[in-house]
Amino acid sequence: NGVLNLVFEEPKEAKFVVSPNAPVRQVWVSAMARSYKLAWDPARDAFALNGEPLEALLARLTAEFVSA
Repeated sequence: NGVLNLVFEEPKEAKFVVSPNAPVRQVWVSAMARSYKLAWDPARDAFALNGEPLEALLARLTAEFVSA
């Protein structure tokens, strides 16, 4: 179904879930007990939340998770 599960074993077990929501042209991310809804940003040619593209969001959340 196009869902991406990022599974972490260290520093503790956790899972980030990235899933498309095609009817509303969004990508939803669930990570660290929060959810993020990224809309298509034509200027960036990417899904973004408050100007932060999906790739950058995932990198930031991963860095925060492993350093916590």
